Amino acid sequence: MSFTYPSVLYLLVLPALLLVWVWRRDGRRVVLPFDHGVQPSGGRLRFFIGLAESLPAIVLAVAIVILAVPQQLSEPKTRRSLT
Repeated sequence: MSFTYPSVLYLLVLPALLLVWVWRRDGRRVVLPFDHGVQPSGGRLRFFIGLAESLPAIVLAVAIVILAVPQQLSEPKTRRSLT
């Protein structure tokens, strides 16, 4: 696939960095009163929250690809006739 502005695709580094930050960072830094008790790990909840936090980065990546203006490679719709 070719693009009209391929240099815009370098901006795809930003959504990639956002995704890495969302999935690799430690837990939330807000301490709640029940944090010192015994609670389950909440792995499933953390996964779904991570998915929700990933949506802005995915939307940004799609917007960057659209701004790069992809071109469709195909046969011309109208053919020239020899004169």
